[in-house]
Amino acid sequence: MHNSIYDKSNLNLWEIDFDEKLVTDFCVDFYNIPFNTEELLDLSNQANLVIGDKREKPEKRAEAYIKIFQLLVYQYILAPKNLENALTLCPNMPQALIRKGIFFYLKDKDKSNMQECVNKIIKQDPHYACAWLMRACITGENSEQYISDCTKYILLKPNSPLGYEKCANYYISRLYIKYGSEKELSESERQDIDKAISYLSKTIHLDPSNCYN
Repeated sequence: MHNSIYDKSNLNLWEIDFDEKLVTDFCVDFYNIPFNTEELLDLSNQANLVIGDKREKPEKRAEAYIKIFQLLVYQYILAPKNLENALTLCPNMPQALIRKGIFFYLKDKDKSNMQECVNKIIKQDPHYACAWLMRACITGENSEQYISDCTKYILLKPNSPLGYEKCANYYISRLYIKYGSEKELSESERQDIDKAISYLSKTIHLDPSNCYN
């Protein structure tokens, strides 16, 4: 069973999958923070302990900066500075690059920079699952590239419901114009329905708390 992205019974900063939230919130509300002030302070302190420890590896400290960015993303001035700190420690870190691209895409509405960022990440680190699903999000559901990227994400993160859900959305969007129509569905359209149901069933299995699916 898929665990909640945020298990508030035990707020361990290093056990929170911030990449899941990144994809989930990208098209909804990137600046929605599900923690209260006390929880934000606790998680930020966990990150600051790692950042302040000069004995830690640069990658670990850079990751701590990225997590602080995700916690404080609604603070337009402070948040990007954490990404710059992460990139100073690890210039090609995909977790930092993708957040930088998204932050400025949402700020400036420049999709070309976001696409360039994601493609760069995929080229240098094709095993970074989040980049594939984010490219699907900015490509749109009406493209074959969309289903290809979602499938790649599923291969890299088979226990995440997000890839299956987005694949289901792809086949549903292809059928959307048929809703309410009296015209009989073609064989290929029926196959799309079967595929959508199959992906949704997998999504529900991994995340039964999502009543929408």
